[in-house]
Amino acid sequence: ELGIGNIPRRAAGVVAGDFDNDMDVDIYVVTTGLASNPPNILFENQGDGTFIAVPDAGGAAGSKLGLGNFAIVADYDGDGFLDLLVANGRGSPDLMIEQGPYQLFQNESKKNGNRNHWLEIDLQGLRSNRDGIGARVLLTAGGKTQLREQSNGAHYSVQDHRRLHFGLGSNTVAQELLIKWPSGIEQRILNVNADQLLRVIESDD
Repeated sequence: ELGIGNIPRRAAGVVAGDFDNDMDVDIYVVTTGLASNPPNILFENQGDGTFIAVPDAGGAAGSKLGLGNFAIVADYDGDGFLDLLVANGRGSPDLMIEQGPYQLFQNESKKNGNRNHWLEIDLQGLRSNRDGIGARVLLTAGGKTQLREQSNGAHYSVQDHRRLHFGLGSNTVAQELLIKWPSGIEQRILNVNADQLLRVIESDD
């Protein structure tokens, strides 16, 4: 019913991110096979609790060589749109499966006219651990609240960039950021402008 069931492929890894900055989280599935690698899948969130598979995974279907291994989500080029690093590195000489490549897929949404806004949060703990692992960030913009959690080791063999990424759609301001630090401190920041990397240092009260 959600649009992501009954996939006739094996999944080696799953990552999530708001790839089009429309305020809902999309899903990217790294697939694998027994002797060859089927195309990876990008599911676009429709905002109503359902997903649709984007043709050719939006250009990130990946290589047919090797076997699907993992993906990493990060804004590598700093344009505000999340990119993908995908590995098909699990070759097997015994099975005559060639080692696959590592591929960086640059998100070209901005070049293609997507003007949705975004905000990235870089956390630094003081009473909490320095990387803010375990912190929960709630962002409210345009009457909608989104949640991100700072985690560590979220995927097999790899982890995403620790900057927390929020798509803001047409909103140019986030009315509120609420950071719930592992120390128990709750920190509010009001009226944050979009399209920036915001560093937040844990308050001492």
